[in-house]
Amino acid sequence: MKFEKWAKEWLEKSAFLRLKTRSYLRYKSIVTNHVLPKLGKTELNKIDGDRIKDLFDGQMENSNSPDGKLSNGTLNLIRTVLKLLFKEAVARGLIKQNPVDGVGRLKTKSNAPKAFSRLEQTKMEKAIVKSKDGRVFGIKICLYTGLRIGELLALEWRDVDLKQGIISVTKSVFSAKDNSGKWMTFTDVPKSHASVREIPLPSFLKREMSALFKKSKGKTVVQDKFGKAVGVRTYQYLFEAFLKKCGIKKLSFHSLRHTFATRALEVGMDIKTLSEILGHESADTTMKIYAHSFMSTKQRFMNKLNGLYNLSPNMLFDEKTNI
Repeated sequence: MKFEKWAKEWLEKSAFLRLKTRSYLRYKSIVTNHVLPKLGKTELNKIDGDRIKDLFDGQMENSNSPDGKLSNGTLNLIRTVLKLLFKEAVARGLIKQNPVDGVGRLKTKSNAPKAFSRLEQTKMEKAIVKSKDGRVFGIKICLYTGLRIGELLALEWRDVDLKQGIISVTKSVFSAKDNSGKWMTFTDVPKSHASVREIPLPSFLKREMSALFKKSKGKTVVQDKFGKAVGVRTYQYLFEAFLKKCGIKKLSFHSLRHTFATRALEVGMDIKTLSEILGHESADTTMKIYAHSFMSTKQRFMNKLNGLYNLSPNMLFDEKTNI
């Protein structure tokens, strides 16, 4: 059996049934665009560990990258897809051994999350108030809830309890190309089980969302002037233009989520509560991502101990230490 035949069978009969829609489409894109051009015509049982290593050593071309190569993160994703694909082939008796087993993951850089400063956040909030484009209110929602862009755009008014001031996150939208290559918006369950959550709203945001609801024409919280839902790519472009108009440095939309987490830590929110609001699997995950921000918070609280040291400015140092 040729690799191409097995890959298509695996995608259609195994991956399609086991994976969430977003993961399935991503895996299908990986196989179609990066793996089939290299291994498609090769006999399945002729692909060994050396062939897989050669595949990665070649770094696979990527016209969108400055150096023309795929990033280590993307290569690791390709490795994950291939490992699953060949694991199923072993289980079916098509090959004896998974050729990916001997191929290790590549090192990736762990970049610290980037957040907007308090001044930049103030600029954004003032611009939102002045804006005639109702769609930008979603930016404020993210600044005070930490929602991901897909969660925000999937949020419907029926998910918002305006009386109690609680939003329920139960779904997410994302953009991907369909079989014809056209960009489409898909709705799926959130990123993980922990991402299905309830988030209490600050009282001011509850009031402002109640006012927004009265003017709403459609079922989604973020909508265009006709009341229709807004796509992910459209909203990303809108956010980029919004930052430029505000004179704020360009950061990804996800930086709004990091900004929320940073502000929450600054006002003393405990890490367990923050983790649940963000929809992380565990508090450890939150600690790893926001270790830098959390350190700043700890330093701020530790500096408050300076007041104890200065209980009596007339005391000698030795007397202070013997208190």
